[in-house]
Amino acid sequence: ANADESQRRLFWRGAAGRFHDTHLTPGGATGRTGVLASLESSGDLGRVDALRSLLELTDAIDLARSGEWEAAWEGMVRAGIAPASEEEVPRRAQAFRSLDGSVRGTVDRVLPAAMECLYRRHSELKQRRGGPGAEGATVERRLGELRGAARALVAFAGLIDQRGDLRDVNAKIARMEAYMM
Repeated sequence: ANADESQRRLFWRGAAGRFHDTHLTPGGATGRTGVLASLESSGDLGRVDALRSLLELTDAIDLARSGEWEAAWEGMVRAGIAPASEEEVPRRAQAFRSLDGSVRGTVDRVLPAAMECLYRRHSELKQRRGGPGAEGATVERRLGELRGAARALVAFAGLIDQRGDLRDVNAKIARMEAYMM
């Protein structure tokens, strides 16, 4: 059953990606499309970005499920649902508010998955801590970067939770961040 589910996910992800590339990418396979022109004339061009973000998130979640923590985290950052650094938090929080509701509506699932990516990658690297010379220094530097990204994610979650809807999510990711210290 799990293999069937995986095949279905791949099929639908591929279909959505092909639709995006064919009909929603300017200069794509068919050039300027009627779908794109219609969205533009109705002021709904942001829906193209929403679909792209949702496709990025789908890929990122699939990568996380397969244990590819670093690539999954990078996908979540590219999708605009997670800040890459602490310096990015205010800008990303502001940008989050202008995202399509279909993307914003994923945050209660994506934020814990994003923190899990950071936590798992941190745990993997921690096992290699104390290696010889440059490798040990590289590992220590990356551990610090992951802790910084976790702090940024917690701060971001706090800034986007205007109504307190994410209280449980915020508590969960804050606990995971604490385990990384």
